[in-house]
Amino acid sequence: MNQLLIKVKRNQVNYWLLFTAILAFLLGQAKLANILIITLVAYWLIDRDLIQKLKKIINRKSVIFLTTYFTLTLLWLVHSSDLSQGFKFVEMRLLILLLPIVISTADFNELQFENIKKTFVYGCIGVLALGLVNSTFDYWSTRDSGFFFNDNLTSIVGIQAAYFAIIVNISIVLCAGLILNDFKSFHNYVAILFLILGEFLLATRISILTLALLVIIFIIHISIKHSRRTALGALIIMLVIFAIGIVSFPQISNRFESMLSNFEYQFDNPNPVNHFNAEVSSENWNGLTIRLALWECGWEVIKDNFWLGVGTGDYEESFNKRIEKVNFKYAQAMKFGVHNQYLYTWISFGIVGLIFFLSSIIGLVILGYRNNNYQFIIVLAIFCIAFLTENVLNRYYGIFPFAMMLSIVYYSKRVMD
Repeated sequence: MNQLLIKVKRNQVNYWLLFTAILAFLLGQAKLANILIITLVAYWLIDRDLIQKLKKIINRKSVIFLTTYFTLTLLWLVHSSDLSQGFKFVEMRLLILLLPIVISTADFNELQFENIKKTFVYGCIGVLALGLVNSTFDYWSTRDSGFFFNDNLTSIVGIQAAYFAIIVNISIVLCAGLILNDFKSFHNYVAILFLILGEFLLATRISILTLALLVIIFIIHISIKHSRRTALGALIIMLVIFAIGIVSFPQISNRFESMLSNFEYQFDNPNPVNHFNAEVSSENWNGLTIRLALWECGWEVIKDNFWLGVGTGDYEESFNKRIEKVNFKYAQAMKFGVHNQYLYTWISFGIVGLIFFLSSIIGLVILGYRNNNYQFIIVLAIFCIAFLTENVLNRYYGIFPFAMMLSIVYYSKRVMD
């Protein structure tokens, strides 16, 4: 009885530390979130069952796959010239090692996992609501509607729109899961509609396209598991929402229009990227041309370091040398990276590291399928799509949700590794 009581108390402490860390993260309090995670790990280490936990971890393929990117970061330190920069990446990605290990062995019960998911969803909604209030005050003083969009919406918590858009899409998937479990929960319908509105206002192209894909998956699921009439109704509602969003918010259509305004580029073009709240000019860079140029530079670095890459710490120096060589003025001024996680991985860890990374993703998909955990596969797909246009695992606000939510969603279901 005493042992059971100790386990229950430990279980509760782990839960509240994780719960609070997620809220701190969503509110942009990275230092507080890290302190809470460090406390969680320290508490995990002093468990009398630590040896048994370590044995369990060693036998779990999911932990190996979830921590692969950290493993690559650590191993490729030996191939780095700039160890100082390399250790910064190791420190930054330490969450990718710690969170899967702790969450996979913390013995959370089903209710606690569901409450953690709800915390993420409603915490995300709370931040969007705060952002709208903040933007409203800015609008009243300037009459500039642009304050409701993109980075302006999330400036109150200091998280870039591109990263918060990933968080919103994950929340939409989790909220859809709540709806599928209880079709009569009206507040979840309100929540998911508000999240979709937030995704539009963030005006991140890749995330809006991802949202469209999520809607298609949701409707297909309803059609197969429930009824075609319900699926048709959901389809009509979503089409109306998307149409209203595009027509009502010219800033959104402007984002896509600017991307299609020009397909050619010159590295020495000093003009900025077309802004969502300004007139589109074919002389400016746009979301597509800037990335095509960055990817071209990335590929040139890859060709010189094809097999093993440049190492964990030498990515920035190698990439910056390339953009200087081609006189890529705007990228130099803005200190842009390659804006593609796959190319970044190839540059840093070579084709060998990229194969390991892609293999870990495939491995996780297989494990998710075997466990009938399709929610996990969809959340993983959100990250894989985001990897196409952003170095997600180079920023704290990409690393935290990657390590945290993939672990939460995977281990919230009984797993067979």
